[in-house]
Amino acid sequence: MCNREAPGVERFARQHKDRLTIVGLGSQDDLAFAKRFVGKHSVTFRMLWDPTRKSWDALGVRWQPAALLLDRDGRVLHSYSGPFSERDVLERIA
Repeated sequence: MCNREAPGVERFARQHKDRLTIVGLGSQDDLAFAKRFVGKHSVTFRMLWDPTRKSWDALGVRWQPAALLLDRDGRVLHSYSGPFSERDVLERIA
């Protein structure tokens, strides 16, 4: 998630918190930068930090932005390279 995307992702997370759990995964820059980013954008959803990028490798994430739609058991339902489509996410969970 980048500065341009953050407000929309936050809005989407708030609007659909009863149907989805949004989790951000940071691994670029450093933790201090990530904390400033979260504060700057008033992020309310859970953010995780992995300085090793091993989580990205395990999830098949190659670049940012990217998003994964997981089911309750952690299986990948769909992956997005680039910004995710809010409409597509809502259709897939309907």
